[in-house]
Amino acid sequence: MVNPSNPGAVAMRKESVHKLVELVRKRLPDLLIITDDVYATFVNGFRSLAADLPRNALLVYSYSKHFGCTGWRRGMAPSRCTRGG
Repeated sequence: MVNPSNPGAVAMRKESVHKLVELVRKRLPDLLIITDDVYATFVNGFRSLAADLPRNALLVYSYSKHFGCTGWRRGMAPSRCTRGG
């Protein structure tokens, strides 16, 4: 899922996001959503779907967009999240 979109950096309406969150919580708790928030930097007040569904979202982001470093490519992905070591 690309939110906000490219081009234009248009984000989903809050009502649509709320409906999606409720659907996942109530009917699809095992669904994994890959969410691309790369253009979030350009949308005031943007809230990532990963904030509402942290156990259901794999977040994609880009340092190059946020810091204005076009051409730079760097990626990372956690393999395990644990608390207390």
